[in-house]
Amino acid sequence: MSGETAPRRRFVYSLYTVPVKQLFFVHGGDSLSPGEDFFEHWKKWKIDDPFTTGPRRKKWKDDMVDRLGADWVCAFPRFPNDMSARYAEWRWWFDKHVPYMKDGIVFVGHSLGGNFLAKYFSENTLPVQVRQIHLVAPSWSEGDLVLPTSLSRISEQCGRVYLYHSVDDPVVPFSASEAYQTALPAASFITFPDRGHFLGEVFPELVENIQKP
Repeated sequence: MSGETAPRRRFVYSLYTVPVKQLFFVHGGDSLSPGEDFFEHWKKWKIDDPFTTGPRRKKWKDDMVDRLGADWVCAFPRFPNDMSARYAEWRWWFDKHVPYMKDGIVFVGHSLGGNFLAKYFSENTLPVQVRQIHLVAPSWSEGDLVLPTSLSRISEQCGRVYLYHSVDDPVVPFSASEAYQTALPAASFITFPDRGHFLGEVFPELVENIQKP
């Protein structure tokens, strides 16, 4: 009728109806043995001139975010003192993030980060369902991140477990992932001949596995 305005259309956003997939990444670092002197350990460490090295080089975790797309939200928290990591401190920081985790979360741990996730999940149970855990060139019992005798709790609470290692890794020996394979016989073990310590710009195999249902 004249003089009446058309009813306003209501738009309902899908923020709460479309599930967002979560990925939590734990970076690498070094964990010194109990009593080991920090300065003695790092006395040969050299750095490049930070004023002339140019823009930050793209890493595979950046490419991973791009490939996963808008359906995923990825967390990359910085853990305490990665030059002398202590398990109790890293666990405390990890626990701070647990309340924000949702069912179906995926974890990726690189190097010491893989060692941390393996220790954490073998000693603790998250209050949410874990869809996948990916251990990339994980160290084995580095520093005080000593793994327990059994890692069975990892498989019990994680839907799928993936291991990645390159035989030419100059940082973490390939034998570390062989030990993981023995402790986690149901894990998918993906090996490479020439990826080093996985410091390149792309890691498509990881993304493909993350996207598997």
